[in-house]
This record gives sequence, C-alpha cells and structure tokens, in this order.
Amino acid sequence: MSLPPPHLIQREARSTVRRRCKWPAVLKCKPMNLSCVVEDISAGGCRVSVASNRIEGGVGTAIELDIVSKGVVFAGTIVWLHPGEVGIRFGAYSLPTSGPEHRGAP
Repeated sequence: MSLPPPHLIQREARSTVRRRCKWPAVLKCKPMNLSCVVEDISAGGCRVSVASNRIEGGVGTAIELDIVSKGVVFAGTIVWLHPGEVGIRFGAYSLPTSGPEHRGAP
C-alpha cells in the first residue's frame, strides 16, 4: 500500500503586502488602451481585470497604468497573463502636475 503524495502549499514570494481594491483604471499597452479594474495592489505591483483576453505584446511588455481617481500613473511591466487578468510589476510612478489639488502651489 502506498501513501498519496503530500499536498504542497505554494506560498507567494511577495515582499510587500497586497491590498484589495476596486479602482477603475486605463491600461496603456501600445498601441491600445484598455479599460480595466485594479483588483489588488501593493508597492511592487498589482493585479487588474480586463474585458479583453488580447493584450498586445504579452509578458515582458512595458505598460502604463493610469488610475485617474487616485491621480497617479504607474509605469510597469506585464509579468503574467490569465484569461481576463493581468499581473503588473511596477517600475515607477508619477503624480499629476496640474489639477485642483495643485492650485496655489508655488
């Protein structure tokens, strides 16, 4: 009689805490812009849901993620693709330089 193989638990190798959210955003993946929803986010990256399963370029493609409601644009790279979902690793971000929150600034 042999024993069944052990069930291994795969742990994620994240160094930062991931927070759930539901922020509408625009995934800018040249030459296309896709509406998406940021499902969860951390300092190192995020997971977004998209209506399209066709992403130009695939894994390794440089993207921008514009989260208009938060006034921030992240530059990043696609690190994985699943039907309806994209994993993004952040490289840099920028804050808006104009708008009501900057009025009166020197």
